[in-house]
This record gives sequence, C-alpha cells and structure tokens, in this order.
Amino acid sequence: MQAIITPSGFKADLGKKHIKIPSYKELAYLHPNHFSPNPSVFNELKLSPGDKYVILRFNAFDAVHDINRKGFSLEDKYGLVDELEPFARVFISSETPLPKALKPYELPAGVNHIHHVLCYAHLLVTDTQTIATEAAVLGVPTVRCNNFVGPNDMSNFIELEKKYGLIFSYNRADVAINKASELVKRNDIKAEWAEKRKKLLADKIDLTDFMIDFIERWPQSMEEQLEKKAQV
Repeated sequence: MQAIITPSGFKADLGKKHIKIPSYKELAYLHPNHFSPNPSVFNELKLSPGDKYVILRFNAFDAVHDINRKGFSLEDKYGLVDELEPFARVFISSETPLPKALKPYELPAGVNHIHHVLCYAHLLVTDTQTIATEAAVLGVPTVRCNNFVGPNDMSNFIELEKKYGLIFSYNRADVAINKASELVKRNDIKAEWAEKRKKLLADKIDLTDFMIDFIERWPQSMEEQLEKKAQV
C-alpha cells in the first residue's frame, strides 16, 4: 500500500492512493505549534522592535522547473527600492549577486534566521515561490510576481489569494510594484493580516502532527483516510 499526500486544493486526482489534506507543506515547520519568531533578529538588522521594514526576495531562475520563467528585471528591482525606501527600511535577499548599487540593501541576517526576519516584516515582495507561501502562513502581506502567475497557477497561491486574501499575485512587474507601493504605506496592515492568518490556521491542520500520526499508525491511518475519501 502506498500514499500520495497533497494539499486539499491540489487540482489533479492521482487515484485511490491520493489523500488530500487541509494543509500546506510550509505548515510542517511554520505552524505556531512548531515556530515562534525570535525578536533578537532586530539586533542583526540593527533595528528596534517595531521598526518598519520590507523584504525583497529575488529568484535566480536557474532550476529545471524555472526554464522559460522570469520575475523582476534589474530595472524593476531598482524601481522597487525607489518606491518602498521612503516608507520603510528595505532589505534584499537575492539568489544571485547584487549589483554595487543594491549591495547596501543586502539582508545582513543569516539564512537560518530568514523566517524570523520574515515574520516581523511589514511586507514581502518576491518573484520566487516558496517564500511567498511561507510569508502568507506567517501573516505577512505578500506581493508575488513572476510568469508562473496565470490561469494554471498553483492551487496554494490561488487559495491564499482568493480565499484568504493573504497574497497578491501578478505577472506584470509594474502592477506588482504599484501594489507594493500601496501596501507599504498602510500602517494598520499587520493587524489586518493577523486576523486573516487566524482564519487560515483555523481551517488548516498541523502537517507535522498529521504525518507523525499517519506514519506511526500505518496502515490503519491509510485505511481511515480512504474511508473518509469514500464518504466525500
């Protein structure tokens, strides 16, 4: 007996062994049962708790699944900094080396602290994928821009935008930059997103707890899931 486990929003039906659950893979490590943000990251950022900052995260688009994919151009990156810097401290996390003019914005915190840094951010603007979901489940306003966005976009991004209102996805950089500029000016936005996150967490399960129980009670756990599936 085998099992294929995906989020409940996954569009395809992969057959009898396919189990859909109300969660995302990012909730395996960012569910509040397992993750608590550490305010010591403000020291790394040389900021005081409560200081307003935004994270720009840029993809290298050099993976196999990124063939023919693209996000923000270098000109767009400069445009983002110009738009956001008057209203918040700007930090950049980039998979490719930054040009000299953007080097001063490079995120000083270690990679192992990225989720703590992300959690306290006022806004994330990104052209990559996973961190957009991570920010959303942490309750961080997120603007996502790449040419994955469209009618065949991944189900988690559609759900996070249409059902929970936690992210905004665009395939045009100018529209994404305008939305980021709008959001960075809103000083009340983190409280609003915290409420949206509460709704999300109420609907989703702790993926780590589910997987531990599923594995430890196998194959009974699989039989139970198949029974539930048959009742739907």
